[in-house]
Amino acid sequence: MYTIIYRSKAAASFGPKEINQMVETAKIHNVKNNITGCLLYHEGRFLQLIEGTEKDVKDLYERILSDPRHENITLLGDEKGFMRSFEDWNIAFDNLDLDSAQVSEKRSLFDSIFHDSGALANPGRSKLVLWEEMNKLLYGGLESSFNAEA
Repeated sequence: MYTIIYRSKAAASFGPKEINQMVETAKIHNVKNNITGCLLYHEGRFLQLIEGTEKDVKDLYERILSDPRHENITLLGDEKGFMRSFEDWNIAFDNLDLDSAQVSEKRSLFDSIFHDSGALANPGRSKLVLWEEMNKLLYGGLESSFNAEA
């Protein structure tokens, strides 16, 4: 199992409707390629954790790097491991701009990961620990917060 975490900024023309369409397309791609993970959106910024085989994850990340909808892409970490963090989600997704259960905690974790805080200064597991906490918050049963706006 191989995992990467990256952050990026959404291009100015990349709004809620387009992001929702991207998530639906990603679900299909991820099922075909046995990729799982989590995508978070907040105030024009993305955080994503992608997990699968090293080849599949790196191929997807290369596609993201060349996608004009993402700007200022930064790889925050990569790790080989044995288990998936989001095994039941081809793409868990949450729009943290919308009010939802535990949104304050989710935004706090998002900011901790995005802004390369002290928790990210240590390589390896520290990044994934933050994602494990986000995973616990997400497993409250949300599929896509954008559906409320679409």
